[in-house]
This record gives sequence, structure tokens and C-alpha cells, in this order.
Amino acid sequence: MLIALKTLNPDLGTDKDHVQWKNIRKEVIAYACEAIEMKGNTGLTTSWATGLSVADLAQDILTQSILRPIQFLPIVDLYGINEEVFLSVPCTMGENSITELIKVKLNPDKESHLEKKKCRNTWEIQKELKL
Repeated sequence: MLIALKTLNPDLGTDKDHVQWKNIRKEVIAYACEAIEMKGNTGLTTSWATGLSVADLAQDILTQSILRPIQFLPIVDLYGINEEVFLSVPCTMGENSITELIKVKLNPDKESHLEKKKCRNTWEIQKELKL
């Protein structure tokens, strides 16, 4: 179950907010814009998407978030996956980055489809990459 932080702290994002998340958000967006401009992309949509993603992650880490809904992580030995593939999975976040992966209960058909189709296809593409 997810709980909105505003429920726990009604002052969040207002002038009464002692952490001043509003200012942190602005700074993160500014840094994201700077990084995107350095890469040569000045698209407003990209700036907002990057800034909000980084702000969300920073907030989760700083507040020892119970649950970070989805992160793109290298996965192996989960859902019968034998190769290290990158998947979007729910996890908990804390000051030391990801503290735990959350295994969502899948029915056998879904787990088989995930392992046999999606992960195998992803692995076939991924193993060809020269990083």
C-alpha cells in the first residue's frame, strides 16, 4: 500500500515545509536542464522528465522511502530468470541506494511468459551490446 507523503506531512511543498522540497525540486530540475544542455538536447519535455525522475529518487533516498514503485535494475535469479537482464521492478530505497527488491507474486503463466519471452528476448539483444 502506498501512502502519499502529503498525508503524513500536510506542509510538504509549502512555505511551512521545514525541508523545503519545493526548492530542492527546483534545484534538481535546474541541474537536469544543465546536464541535458551539455548533451545537446534542450527539449522541455526531456528536462521535466529527467528533473522529476531525479527529484523522486532523491526524495526517496533522503526520506528512507518504504517503496519506490519501479526501478530499472539488473535482475538474475528472480522469477526463474537465469541471465542478468535489466527489468523494471518495484524495490525499497534508502540512504544506501536500493535496499531490497520486492518480488511481486505472479501466476505461473505470467512468470513463464516473463522468463521465456520477455527476458529471453531482452537477453538476446543485451548480450550483443559491447559495453
